[in-house]
Amino acid sequence: METLALDIFYYFKYSAVKKEQFQEIQQLFNVANHTFLKHVHTRWLSMGASNDRLLEQLIPLKEFFLKNVSNQQLKGDKTRYDRICNSLRDTTLLPTMLFVKSVTTMFHHFETSFQSECPMVHVLYSELVSLVRNLLKRFMKSDVVNDCSDRGLKSLDIEDSTQYLMVPEVGLDTMQQLSADKKSGNLSELKSQLFLKSARDFYKKAAKKLIDSLPLGNQILRDLRVLNPESRDKSNSVTQVKRLINVFESHIPEEERDLIVDE
Repeated sequence: METLALDIFYYFKYSAVKKEQFQEIQQLFNVANHTFLKHVHTRWLSMGASNDRLLEQLIPLKEFFLKNVSNQQLKGDKTRYDRICNSLRDTTLLPTMLFVKSVTTMFHHFETSFQSECPMVHVLYSELVSLVRNLLKRFMKSDVVNDCSDRGLKSLDIEDSTQYLMVPEVGLDTMQQLSADKKSGNLSELKSQLFLKSARDFYKKAAKKLIDSLPLGNQILRDLRVLNPESRDKSNSVTQVKRLINVFESHIPEEERDLIVDE
């Protein structure tokens, strides 16, 4: 999907003629006259916006590349054009786009949760753990993930296939499209199974990356949850406050420490 998104972006970027010709097809199919968005490798969540735009423009894209592009339009873009056409002919393209949309929506929710001017440190750890759990539940049994403590996530064996769901969660729209494509004969059972295996492999790699990179089990972040008003009545809240005072004692006047604990 990354290659397709970038190929289409650059195919139209420097050609006013191509843009005008594509606009005519957009009008023909009554599709919004939107331009394509550039996916940036170092900001991989930009794939979500690029993918959404490709989904929106998929019908006119197929019309333009598979039916209307002339040799005159190609000029120096033959290699890129061939890659685009091969991708657009791929019978798993639409399910893949829907899958990407489902996955990036999950990560986008986490990202936007922290685009706030309000302090969010008190929910950071809980949201990190929730993100990892939600991702794991896409391909692992819920009881296995739920029974694992936040610290235990670090040692969870995500290679143990006995803990996998029979079919990974790829999103309702994705599954509906896979079923429709198989029913119409556009997608074989083998390709459908390979698609689901690829989705599971993606989840495994993403989960491993998060588990290895995120500060799961970090005591300071765990204790900072006490700043959340919903957590202050918990039995260990005083212990959490005392640990935080010890960590940040150089920043807290001695005469205020007991007052903080009492509060």
